Formats: sequence, structure tokens, C-alpha cells
Amino acid sequence: MKSPYFVGPVFLHSPRRVEAFAYVMLLALLLYSAFEHVIRTKMKGRVGTAHFAGRSQSWKPTGSSVMDMFDTVLTSTVEIGGQVHRGITSRPYPQRDRVLGFFCWDAGIYTEAASNV
Repeated sequence: MKSPYFVGPVFLHSPRRVEAFAYVMLLALLLYSAFEHVIRTKMKGRVGTAHFAGRSQSWKPTGSSVMDMFDTVLTSTVEIGGQVHRGITSRPYPQRDRVLGFFCWDAGIYTEAASNV
């Protein structure tokens, strides 16, 4: 959001669309900040640092460094006998599971279909 890289290549044809784009970016920044706040709050008082991309260790990670952990998650889908099976094909990463645990999630978010709520 601080970089002109995000806004520079955007060509919107009307002021109304520019305004809508600004609202969407503002909401995305709000979610990003909330995500970062939850991670930092949950890590406060915990034993040990978390290891992030680039082998850095931190008690107060940035949202970007946390999101980089999830870039390498690979899943595969196989259909056998009419049943679809999904699985994680990337190697296990304990720090990723720890971060998912902060949100009360597990690796099933990658392999299980979303239920209708």
C-alpha cells in the first residue's frame, strides 16, 4: 500500500471505479493489519521465536513474512473411483502449522471442502 507499484499500473476509466478500488484496497489493508495483530498477540508470551522466510527469527513478524510461509504449500487432487481425494504434497513445515493453530485452523483447510454455513 505504501509503494506506488500497487497503484501505478491501475487504469480505471471512471472516478467511481477509482473510489471503489480504493475501498477494496483499504479493506485488504485492514484485514492484513488484523492478521498481523493476531499473529503478534498470539506469539506474545509464547516460548521460542518463530522461523520465517530467509531463516529470520522473530517474536513480532510482519504479515508479509508470515504470508511467505504459505506460498510454498502445494496440494494435489486425485479422483479414484468417483471419489475426489486432496492432499498436501509439499513437505511438512512446523512453523506453518503453528501459525494455523493461532487461528484455530489445521492443515485441513487445504484438503477439505468448505462446508456451507
